[in-house]
Amino acid sequence: MHDVTLCEDNIYFQMDSILITPAFIVISEVKNIAEKIIIKSKPLQFIKEYSTGKRVPLQNPIVELERKIYLLDSWLKRQKVEIPIKGIVAFAYNNELSIEENPSMDIMFTNEVAAHLRSLQVNKELLYKSEIHSLARKIVKYHQEYNPFPLIKRYNIHPAHIIPGVICSKCDQLKMNWLQKKWRCPHCGHTGKNDHEGALKDWSMLVKNNITNREFRYFTQLENRNTAKKLLARSPIELSGNGRASKYEIVLDPFIHTEVK
Repeated sequence: MHDVTLCEDNIYFQMDSILITPAFIVISEVKNIAEKIIIKSKPLQFIKEYSTGKRVPLQNPIVELERKIYLLDSWLKRQKVEIPIKGIVAFAYNNELSIEENPSMDIMFTNEVAAHLRSLQVNKELLYKSEIHSLARKIVKYHQEYNPFPLIKRYNIHPAHIIPGVICSKCDQLKMNWLQKKWRCPHCGHTGKNDHEGALKDWSMLVKNNITNREFRYFTQLENRNTAKKLLARSPIELSGNGRASKYEIVLDPFIHTEVK
């Protein structure tokens, strides 16, 4: 089963792949990281080394996977299922791997995973075939679509580090200006009335799924409060609250289906 997201103790955790066998469950964590990967021990560290020699520490995927194993084990116990859980860290690129000592979890390339899984021995059956199918159906039932937004929380980005401005839908350059009731790009000359909707979508994915008039003016670099109010009113978003407490709820789905007129 692929791309499964469950909730345990009000914590959502996403698993790239789950294999249910009669004797154990295997969670695979896939990492799309190019360049050379150095895995150091004591303490365990994952380091990406560029061709220039520059080294950058990475978030430890084993710690991340151990957390998911703990949460899945807790979730399974609530379903009255007791079964061991193993973990695999798989790199999607054929990176050069330099490993000082074999860590507590299997590390390999994605093209090696299938052969590795076939080599695992089922010594004691804890789940019958019908129980495996029942568990799989239950996982599907409780699966929730993974939502990585807002990205500032996911990647620990400070909002001040995000450059504001409306991106031109034609040349992808910052920053469009609101002149004579239209957005105008100073780079390619493109004009449009709804280009700010792209900024609203970006704000929702980057910062949060609601926005105030003041935040909208900052992010689009508008100066006039009334202009901002009119643009927000005709956008596919919903107003909630009154006065200074008012804010606009941004739902991404309308932006996917709304054409710029």
